[in-house]
Amino acid sequence: MQEPAETILTTAGRDLVVRPVVAADEPALFAAWAEAVERGEFPRRPPAREEAFRRAWLEDKTCVLVALDGDSVAGSYFIRPAYEDRGSDIANAGYLVPRAHRRRGVGRALLEHSLDEARRRGFRAMLFLRVGASNPSVGLYDQAGFERVGRIPGGLGDEDSLIFWRAL
Repeated sequence: MQEPAETILTTAGRDLVVRPVVAADEPALFAAWAEAVERGEFPRRPPAREEAFRRAWLEDKTCVLVALDGDSVAGSYFIRPAYEDRGSDIANAGYLVPRAHRRRGVGRALLEHSLDEARRRGFRAMLFLRVGASNPSVGLYDQAGFERVGRIPGGLGDEDSLIFWRAL
């Protein structure tokens, strides 16, 4: 049974419809993911490939949700356990906002929704590994109450990566 859609509000006052991803969303999501890979915003080397996108974004996830602004894909996130077995109550998530929808509060709205969704699904904390120190989401995670619990020098090759943690 398909989960119901919800409406969430961005800080810019836009209503977004959040619902589980469907096959028709995949081309727009792949295009946004490929753009982010090319800009170095994900720990992947270009060029972006569809099979890598499917593994990274769609397969073996607890949930994958998409946010729509009208008919346009404004963003997406996934949640999965950060670890198998012991520690599987710690969530990990990934976020994707196409360039055309950035600076409109979409990322913040998706982050807040994902924290509630992870809690609803029984996770007790959220952990982000390998966040590039120059990634635009770093400030957002700081503002959302995440703790920086580690730094890996050269964790992304030529860039340090950060580790963030927050109890739910």
